[in-house]
Amino acid sequence: MAEIAAASACCCAALLLLRLALTTAGELKVEMMAGGTQIIRRNDNVTIFCNFFDSEPHNIMTVGITWFRKSPTFDKEFKVFEFFGDHLKAFRPGATVSPWRLKSGDASLHLPRVQLAEAGEYRCEVVSTPKKAHGRVWLGVVASPACRLFLDQVVVKENEGKLIMCESSGFYPEAINITWEKWTQEVPHHVEIFEGVIPGPTIKNADGTFNVTSILKLNSSQEDPETVYQCVVQHVSLYTPWRSNFTLTSESEKTAIFTIYWWLLPLIGVRGSKTNCVTNHLQPSLLKCILKHWNSFDIETLKKECLVFFCTQAWPSHQLQDGEVWPPEGSVNFNTIQQLDLFCR
Repeated sequence: MAEIAAASACCCAALLLLRLALTTAGELKVEMMAGGTQIIRRNDNVTIFCNFFDSEPHNIMTVGITWFRKSPTFDKEFKVFEFFGDHLKAFRPGATVSPWRLKSGDASLHLPRVQLAEAGEYRCEVVSTPKKAHGRVWLGVVASPACRLFLDQVVVKENEGKLIMCESSGFYPEAINITWEKWTQEVPHHVEIFEGVIPGPTIKNADGTFNVTSILKLNSSQEDPETVYQCVVQHVSLYTPWRSNFTLTSESEKTAIFTIYWWLLPLIGVRGSKTNCVTNHLQPSLLKCILKHWNSFDIETLKKECLVFFCTQAWPSHQLQDGEVWPPEGSVNFNTIQQLDLFCR
């Protein structure tokens, strides 16, 4: 009986070893990037990692590689690249997999100048006949905002409010955070501002990116001269927040301050204009003059100079000099200006 039991145990052990050997012999694994997500900036080149491991030596001529992409909006896969034997085809211009790296089990996909529309789930499928394996990774594409400050006259005058506009344009995805901070000599640490902050609507551009503005309305008579203000923009595409400072200056210290509305400067030399509203750049009714003589200006030139944003972004909630509310009745077609503003962007 002991001999039979020993023989049976040896037989079972041999069968187990044979089963493990057969399983190992037929094993093909694909490994993608840890975490399952790669994030890149728009227009960057990207390598989407895919490595495969075959328990048996493989011949590059018998290995097939196919890359697929599934967009977030369509539940359907599209081929991006395929390679098998002496056949190689890129369905997306510029897509490549290195045949030389395939020899060492690297089937990574290289894509030049990736665009927002190319975000989605990418699948790497490896075939080493008769075995097949695949892996998936999510490719996220972001676009960094272009940020600017547009300053009204930042000189403190009694009973005169100031508008400061912080603009972020061309960013993706839509989520963004724009805040305002200030500090003084008496309070040298940053203090977030909530009062007087006017957030603007988010505008979607034709290329899928977004624009947004935030306006800070200051009551200069209540602000201390030499207060330092800062616009802070936070977005997933930025390694660190974007920041830009400006300082309020008292009227008595204005001697060397350039107070012209600089974004209106091109109006001085607009070709085809019959009216020059900037004969005195300190006149309080500059905007009203422009609106009054709107039809005298060359609209195409205005579009090229990107001036329309001033009328649609900086002044919508601003009281004009004579107590009129935007837009002055009968002065201009507001819808037309909005369309031109979108064109300028």
